Amino acid sequence: MIVADISYVGAALRIKNSCNQGLIEDIQQRAKMMKSIGFRRLSMNWACEPYKRYLRPVRLFIKDFVESFDEYYRDICRDFEFAISPVHYVAYTDGSCDNRNPAKPGGAAYIVMHNNEVYKSGSKGFLGETNNKMELKAIYATCLATPAGAYLDIYTDSRYCIAVLEGGEAKKNTELVKDFKKYSSHLADIRFHWVKGHSGVKYNERVNDMAFDAYRAVCNRYQIPISRSRSKFDNL
Repeated sequence: MIVADISYVGAALRIKNSCNQGLIEDIQQRAKMMKSIGFRRLSMNWACEPYKRYLRPVRLFIKDFVESFDEYYRDICRDFEFAISPVHYVAYTDGSCDNRNPAKPGGAAYIVMHNNEVYKSGSKGFLGETNNKMELKAIYATCLATPAGAYLDIYTDSRYCIAVLEGGEAKKNTELVKDFKKYSSHLADIRFHWVKGHSGVKYNERVNDMAFDAYRAVCNRYQIPISRSRSKFDNL
């Protein structure tokens, strides 16, 4: 009779006589790690001889569990690195474009903070752009303004930017999205956080004002009519 002795969370995890030894040792090592950070122990023992067809699903279950734990453990380590880093920076970005205007004027802005003080800030107006491009350019400018080796938290109200820069498929702006690595490769790590626009978040409101001012400046420079409604511009 083949006996499977599986300790799930918090102890050594073994499958006797029928599992790949490398997998067993890997699981045991990870299970000991789990025990060290205080997970509860759930143990299951059963005779597998009458249920050989279930053995492969059990192995797949364990493999999926180990991969899930890997991801969880990486997140813990990542949060810890951000928390203790002396070069931890926080940034707020915003970008908007008047898509109804044939010239498509827009503005992008950022504020980078370190130790709760403004480290750098900037804004710029553009022509022939879109709202998403303005949001992306604001983030890229933020990366360039942040010192090499820094851990950077970026707060943006653009769900689009977060999705495509965290690995989602970009159906448009593909070349611009690919440039993200070029602009951010000098940084140790970047995390994105979504913040609701116009919700009273101090620095999010400030970069919104800066982006609008940059939009007005480029309109004045090229004698382009400025949208009369601020809310209309923000919603474009």
